[in-house]
Formats: sequence, structure tokens, C-alpha cells
Amino acid sequence: MRLASVAFIGLLFLLLRDFAVRLLSAPPIFVDLLFILTLYFALRGVVSLLISFHIAKLETRALALTTVTVRILEVIGVAYLLSSGYGLREIFFLITATAFVQVVGLSFFLKDFLFGHSTAVALRSMILRGRQYWINGLLEFILGKQADILLLSYFLVGAQVIGHYDVAMSFAQLINFGLTTGLYGISIATFASIAVTNERLLPRYWESLSRAVIVVVVPAFIFA
Repeated sequence: MRLASVAFIGLLFLLLRDFAVRLLSAPPIFVDLLFILTLYFALRGVVSLLISFHIAKLETRALALTTVTVRILEVIGVAYLLSSGYGLREIFFLITATAFVQVVGLSFFLKDFLFGHSTAVALRSMILRGRQYWINGLLEFILGKQADILLLSYFLVGAQVIGHYDVAMSFAQLINFGLTTGLYGISIATFASIAVTNERLLPRYWESLSRAVIVVVVPAFIFA
């Protein structure tokens, strides 16, 4: 359904491009950028879905290979575009194309899963748990760095301080990522297994995992 939605969005934009230019009284480059960005985010939605499948199946080698290859292609492509004098539209088109390449690559490694035998299962509990996870992630995003930047802006500390904070937060996230590499996929697979076998253990496992991450990460943060 996601792939069909992406194809429909792309076709719709292509058919209505000239009409949108006349309707919005905007230059063609604006409509092209709008089309590219919409298609990019639609493809990223498919990529995130396929990444979730790979993590659930613990297929991290294929996932890492595909992701690293796509990032290398993007770096080479952006360097070439900038050296050739191309602008923002071409760069966005490049990362949209590489997102499509990533969808194809991840789908290839999941071909047995996508086209194999399937059985009907109840989705209500899965959807409810997914909704909780999504809301939690949304609140974490809003109340995290974004809220900090809004507060800093409110107290008028200046763009330079906000820039320093943004760099420091990115550095902290890099430390966190480096110290917990591989843990995310394993923990997600374990959560899924416990949810099926003994759901009452989920809070206890969450507490144990959170404490383990804090013990590993906090000393590194204090040192940094």
C-alpha cells in the first residue's frame, strides 16, 4: 500500500505540474522542489517500514550494507553536483533517487518475506502498541531538543549559543549511538518475543534495559 501511494503521488505531481505552476503563480523550480520533497518523504516512509522488517528479522548485515552503500553514493553524487555548479533542486533529486535505490535494495533482501506464504493474524493489539510507541516518540521529539531550542529562542540568548547547543546535542547523540550500536535491533526483537510469550515481563525488561543503557552512557557523557 505504501509503494502504491508513492507511485500515485509521483504520477499525480507529474500530471498536475503545469497546472500547479499556473494555480500558485510560482516559478517552476518551486513546484519541482515541492514535488521532489513530497516524493522523498513518501519514499522515506517506505524505507523506515523496510528497516523495521530487517530489524525484526535481525538481518542487520544486509541493512548496514544497503544503508552504507546509499550514503556513499549520496556523498559522491553531492560532491559531483556541487563541483559542476548544480543547485538545491538537483541535490534534493539525488537524495530522492538514492531513497528509491534504498527501497529497491532493502526489498531485494526481503523478497522471501514480502512474497512468501502469509497467514491471517489479529492486528488490534499490534496497532494499539504501535500507536503508543508513535505517540511516545512524537512527545520525545517535541519535548527534547526542539523544546530546548524554542526555550533558548524565547530567552533571546542569540543564534550563536543555539548553534553551540545544537552541535553539542549532536555530539551527545553520536556518543549515545556509538555506545549502543547493535543494542536497538536486539532489544526490539526481544520486546517482540516477550510481547508474544509473556507480556507481563515487558515493564521489567524495559526497566532493566533503561538502567543498563544509563550505566553505559552517562559516564561517557560526564567525561565528554
